[in-house]
Amino acid sequence: MKFKIYLILHLIFQTSMVLSNEKLKFSADFAESYIEDNLKIKVFKDNVKIIDKDKILFTDLARYLQDSNKVILSGNVKMFNQLDTLSCNELIIFQNNKRYEALGNVIFNRKSTNIKSEKLLYFTDSEQVEAYENVYLQSENNEIFGQSLKINYKNNKVSKINMYDKVSLINKKLFSFKDNHLPQLLEDNMKSNILLIYFDENESINSIKLMGMAQANFNAISDSLLKGYNNVSGDTILIEIKDDELTNMFVKGGAIGSFQPDKKNENLLYNISYNAEEISYDLENELTYLVESAKVVYGETTLEGGEINADLKTNIVESKISQSIIPSVKTGNESPTFGNYMKFNLSNETGIIEQGYNKIDMGIFHGDSFFTDKNEDIYIENGVFTSCDIDEPHYHFGSSVMKVDNQNNQIIARPMRLYIQDFPLITLPFAILPNSNQNRKSGFIMPSFGHSKSNGTWIQDLGYYYAPNDYYDIITYLDFYDRSKVQIDSKINYKKSYGNNWYNYNYYGHFQINNFINELNPSNNNFINLFDNKKSTTKYSSKFSHNQDFGNNQFIRLKYEYYNFENLSDVIENNARIRLDQKEISQIYYSKSWDNSSLSVGASSFRNLILPEPDYENQLRDYKKVDYPSVNFQYNNPLLFGKTDKWFGNTKLSYNLSHFNESISYSKKSTWQCQDQYGLVTSDFNSEQCLEDNNIWEGECFDSDYNQLSHIFSQEECLSSNNIWILDWEKNGISYQSDPSLENKITIKIPFNFLYFNINPNIIVSEQLALDGIYKIKARKRQGSIGINLQTNIYGTINSQLIFRKIQTFRHIITPSINTIYISKNKLISGSYDDFNQTRFNINDDLINNYSLISSFNINNRLQAKILNEDNELYKREILTYNFYTSYNWDTKLFNALMSSISLKDKTGGEYLRLNIEQSFYRKDSNEFLNGLPRLVGMSTSISRNFGYTINSDEYSESETNQKSKKQNLWDASFGFTLTAKYDLQKKWDLEYSTLSLNSNIRLTNSWLMKNNFYINMVDLEINSYEAEFIRSLHCWDFSFFLKPIGYNQGFGLKISISEPNLQSLKVTQSSRMRGNNW
Repeated sequence: MKFKIYLILHLIFQTSMVLSNEKLKFSADFAESYIEDNLKIKVFKDNVKIIDKDKILFTDLARYLQDSNKVILSGNVKMFNQLDTLSCNELIIFQNNKRYEALGNVIFNRKSTNIKSEKLLYFTDSEQVEAYENVYLQSENNEIFGQSLKINYKNNKVSKINMYDKVSLINKKLFSFKDNHLPQLLEDNMKSNILLIYFDENESINSIKLMGMAQANFNAISDSLLKGYNNVSGDTILIEIKDDELTNMFVKGGAIGSFQPDKKNENLLYNISYNAEEISYDLENELTYLVESAKVVYGETTLEGGEINADLKTNIVESKISQSIIPSVKTGNESPTFGNYMKFNLSNETGIIEQGYNKIDMGIFHGDSFFTDKNEDIYIENGVFTSCDIDEPHYHFGSSVMKVDNQNNQIIARPMRLYIQDFPLITLPFAILPNSNQNRKSGFIMPSFGHSKSNGTWIQDLGYYYAPNDYYDIITYLDFYDRSKVQIDSKINYKKSYGNNWYNYNYYGHFQINNFINELNPSNNNFINLFDNKKSTTKYSSKFSHNQDFGNNQFIRLKYEYYNFENLSDVIENNARIRLDQKEISQIYYSKSWDNSSLSVGASSFRNLILPEPDYENQLRDYKKVDYPSVNFQYNNPLLFGKTDKWFGNTKLSYNLSHFNESISYSKKSTWQCQDQYGLVTSDFNSEQCLEDNNIWEGECFDSDYNQLSHIFSQEECLSSNNIWILDWEKNGISYQSDPSLENKITIKIPFNFLYFNINPNIIVSEQLALDGIYKIKARKRQGSIGINLQTNIYGTINSQLIFRKIQTFRHIITPSINTIYISKNKLISGSYDDFNQTRFNINDDLINNYSLISSFNINNRLQAKILNEDNELYKREILTYNFYTSYNWDTKLFNALMSSISLKDKTGGEYLRLNIEQSFYRKDSNEFLNGLPRLVGMSTSISRNFGYTINSDEYSESETNQKSKKQNLWDASFGFTLTAKYDLQKKWDLEYSTLSLNSNIRLTNSWLMKNNFYINMVDLEINSYEAEFIRSLHCWDFSFFLKPIGYNQGFGLKISISEPNLQSLKVTQSSRMRGNNW
C-alpha cells in the first residue's frame, strides 16, 4: 500500500519558489513532494529552473530522487553556462551532480563546435564530453559523422577528439584560383573505423589519424592552381596539418592510391594509379614516396620497383632498387623492361633506364641504357639481343645503337653483329627485324624441304601471313616440286562485329583460292615447261563465304564454291582430309524471324566431285543438282488454347507455306574410254584404235615399255593388262527437271500424358498446287492424315558390386512406341493428276484412289552403368544400344522388314562397333509366315577402335637435402582399327574398307624422338604407307627429318622451325588451316 504525503504550494501570480538542496537550486510554478516505495520524490512543473553552480537548466518537468541523488529533467530541456549550451528531450543529473546524461535529439555547442546525437554524457568536473548513436560534429570547415564520440578538453580548450565506428570526416573550404575569378568550394573527405584528432594549445588541428580500412580523398593545390584529386587507402593513415593546411601524409599497410588530374592540368594526360606497402606524401613540396613493392600506372605504362618517388611539380618519376626488388616498366601487354635505375618525365613521356634488360616477342634485350620517347620508341645503347633465355645464350646479336620502333613494329640496329657464344661470326651494316606485341603477327612462315620419287626435290609451306589490323588477314602458301608442279593456296579472312548501322551489324567471311596447281603433263618433267600451256595443266578451286546479320532476328548466308575440273581424285592424291569434302556446294539463304513465325528464301547448287567406279556400260548416275530460289513461311503457336491445366493444354498449331521453284538434275553416263600410258584420255572410240595408238599390239601384246607379254593372246586381254581401255564417266545432260509447285499445310498436335504413357495425336491437312511458271496454277489437290503415337519408358536396375568391383550398377531403359497413321486419298480440286508428274508432289498411280493405314513399332534398348574411375569417383556411361523397328500395312496385311541395330559405346559416348541387321518374317519369295525366328536378309557392320599404351622410365636426382623422381615417356603407341563390311544373300560378305593404323613415339635418346605411322589394308594385308620422322629440339628451335619409304610418292624431307611460342614472330598465330600432305 502506497503512502503519499502531498505538499502543494501554488502561487496564483506565478511567484517563484526556491528550494535549497546543497548545490542545486530549484524554482518552478508548481511543486509537490511524496514518498513512493520508501523513496522520497520531489516534482517540479512548469517553468522549472535549476541552477548548478555556473550552469542554468530549464525544463518543463523535473523529478528529484533524493535517496539516489539523481534529478530527471523531461520536455524541452536546455542548459547554459559561459562556454556550453545543451538541448535535448531528457536529461539526468546524477553522481552528486558530476555527470549529465542527455537523451533524444541532443544538441551541444561550445564555441565553434556543434555536436548532434541521440545520447550525450557531459562531465562537469573532468572537461570531457561523450556522444553516442548517429553522432554528428561540426567545427568551422570540418564535419564528422560516426556512431560514438569522445572529446577531451584542457583548460576549456579541445585537446583530442576520438570518433569510432563508420567514421567519415569532410572538410569544406573556399579557394580562389588564378584561372577562376569566383571562389570555388573544394571538399576533402576521409573515412575509417577509428578517427583520432589532435589539437594544439590554440585549438587548431595538429594531426589526424585514421585506423582500420582508412581512406582519404583530397585536392592537390599548388601556386593557387588546382592540379587534381588524390585518393588513397590503407590500414592506417596519419595526416599532419599546419596553419589549417595538409603538410604531410603517411599511409601504411597495403596502401593503394590514385590521382585524377584536373581538366585544366595540361601536364598530365592520364590518371595515375599507384600502390605500395607504405606511401609518404610531402604535400608542401608535392613529393610522393612509395616504399616496398611499389607500383605506378600511368595510361598504358606500368612502373614497378622497390622504391618509387614522384615529383608532381616537375612530373618526374624515379624507380630504384630496394629490398632486392628490381625496377621494371612495361606498356600494355608487352614484356617488361628491367633496370637498376629508371627515371621518367610524365609531361613529355620520355625516360631513361640504366643497365636495362628486356624480353619481347622476338627475344631478350640487354643494354647499358634504355631511353624511351613519347612515341614509345626505345633507344638502346650497347644493346644485346638473343632468343635464348638461358644465362649463357648459344648466340646473340650485338649493336652499339638499337631502336625498337613501336609504330612500325620493327627493331632497327646499326650495325648488327652475330655472335656464336662469344665468337663474332658475321657483321651487317644494318638490320631490320619484325617485332609485334599483337596476338596476330605478320611475317614469313618457315618452309620444309625434301625429295620424293615422283615429284622430285620440293619446298613445302613457304608462306606469308599478313595481318594489318583486327578486321582482316591474308595467308598464302607456296609449294614447289621441280619434277611436277607449283601449288599456291591463299585465304583472306574478314570480320566486323556489331556496327552502328543495320547493314553492318555483324558480318564475317573469307575468300579462298585452294589447290591452284600448275602441273606438268605426265610425259614432261622439266620445270621450265610449267608455264607452257601445251605442256602443263592448270587446276584450281575457289571458295567464298559471307555471313551477315541485320539484327538479332534477321540474317543472310552466302556460300560459293567452284572447281575448274571434274574429278577431285586427280588433285587430292592421298590427302584424306580433302577426300572427306567431295562436294561442290553453293547456296544463298535469307531468313527473318518473329516471335511465332519465320520467313526464309534460298537457292542452292550441288555437284559431286568424286563418283564411284561404274559397274557396267551406259550406267547413269546423277552428279549435279540446281535448286532455283524457293520461299518458305512457317507459323507456330505452341499454346493454342493459352496456359491451362486441362489435358489439351499443350495443343500446338503450325502452318507452313512452301513455294518450290524449278529444280534441275544432271547425270553422267559410263562409257569405254581409251587412255595413253600417262593416264590421259585420247579421242579413240574403239578398242582396236586404242591398241594401235598406244603401240601395244602387233599381232602380239606388249607393255608400255615395249616388252612382249607372251602369256597374252587376245586384244581384250592386252587392253586389260595395260589398263588403257577403261570404263569411265562422261556428262550426259539433264536427267530430271522439276516444275514449280506450292504447298499449304496445317498441323495440329495434342500431346498429353495418361498413366505411364505419352500420347501424341496429330492431324495434318495439306494442299498442293502444280504451277506453270511462278504464279499460274495448273492443278490443285488436297490430302489429309490423322496419326497417333503411344510411347512409354520402362526402367530396370541391377546392383553388380558383388560381381564387378568397379561397376556399381547396371541400368536398362526400354522405350517401346507405336505409331499409327492414316493418310487419306488425294482429292483433285482442279487440273489433272498428270500435272503433278514433273513436281515434287508426283503421285504413284496406286495411291491416287486409295488410302493408306500403316502402323510402325519401335523398341529401343539402352544399357548404362555407374563405374568407379581412377579417382574412386562414380560416373555414368552408355555401354550398349539395341533397337528394333518394323511396320505393318493394314491394306496389304503384310509386315515390312524387321530392322535392328546394335551399337557398342566407348567412354566418351562414341561408337566403336555397329551392327545393322535386316530380317524378314516371311519365307523367301513368299508371303507365308515363318514358324521360327525371322529370316536373315542382309547385314552390315562397322568397327572403329583405338588403343594406346605408354612405357615410362624413372629418373632420380639426389642432393644433400632432397631426392626427386620424375617420369619420362620412353615409348608410347596407339593402334587404330577400322572395318566396314556388308553381307547379303548373293555376295555374302563384302569387305568394303578395312585398315589398321599403328602409330608410335620412341625416344631414342634424351634429345632424339622418333615417330612412326603405319597404314595397313586388312583386305589384302598390304602396307599402304609407312612414314617415319626424327625430331630433335635445339633449345629455341626444332629440327625434323622425315621419310616415306613405302606408299604413294616415296621420299624424304627436312624442316627447321621455331619451337618457343614467345619467339614465333615469323609463325602464323591465328588458327590457320591444316594443309595437305603433298608427298
